[in-house]
Amino acid sequence: MDLLCNNEQKVKVTFTGMDNAPVPKPAPLYGPIGVSVVNGDGSFEVEADGVSAYFASGPGVPVPGTPLVTQYKVHAEGDPTPGVDPLDMDVYLHATLAEAASLGAVASAPEFK
Repeated sequence: MDLLCNNEQKVKVTFTGMDNAPVPKPAPLYGPIGVSVVNGDGSFEVEADGVSAYFASGPGVPVPGTPLVTQYKVHAEGDPTPGVDPLDMDVYLHATLAEAASLGAVASAPEFK
């Protein structure tokens, strides 16, 4: 999964199990997800619901036109017996430099000429 944000944002992702039917349907996960950083300096925070996590870029500043990329590994259990049906997914967060999107202005109080 690829995610895109700027270096001042974070992205929330909610994970669900999918069965192996010809047309996959949601299936339960057993226990909370686990997340780790594989490569990069981003961070994550698993939510109390155990199936959602926020992904954010690290403290580095992206070069304009070149995003900072962090690779995460998300792990979940698809069976009530730990280790029987491990499920893994790679998540890549591409963080770009936050840039001006509009022009703002503030006027001062009137002054004598």
